[in-house]
Amino acid sequence: MHPGGGGGGGGAKGGYLFSVKENQAELKELIQWAFASYPATDHHLQHQVRGGEVWTWHLEGLPLPEAVSGWRGSQMALRMRRRVVRKNTGELREETAYALTSLQASARQLYALWRGHWEVENRLHHKRDTVLGEDASRSRKGAAGLMYLRDVILNLLHLKRWPVLRSVRKFSADPKPLLRLVRGW
Repeated sequence: MHPGGGGGGGGAKGGYLFSVKENQAELKELIQWAFASYPATDHHLQHQVRGGEVWTWHLEGLPLPEAVSGWRGSQMALRMRRRVVRKNTGELREETAYALTSLQASARQLYALWRGHWEVENRLHHKRDTVLGEDASRSRKGAAGLMYLRDVILNLLHLKRWPVLRSVRKFSADPKPLLRLVRGW
């Protein structure tokens, strides 16, 4: 993504929310400067206990100051602070991430969108890698087609609420149920 470039800008095509990566140092510094210079206008705080750890996410939204407004359609800069505390040791991990969005939404809605993206990414990629062996695949020709086929199969299994690992093992022994699944949808 680049200033004035693709990625929408609202309108009929929808909006965007994208994370600012380490290789976008200038943009990241501008957003950090904006949060240091102006008060955030919207906040959302979320807590969760996972496997002996207490996770806290704090999302802050800030209308874009003019210094950053060269990004087409951008409405808001976002800062997500993640804090994880191990209950048994008190060990603390903290991370801060930044994003830009063209969406006019509350911090709560933007939090759900941002976190929801990673939930889908993690769910799909983990199963593609561990169950379907995508990372171990060495096929050079048709790799994109195989990726799409794996995604279709995983999504159909998810929609049918069938267990993925058991289904894939069954399909490996007898591919007819897989063909019926794909044809019948």
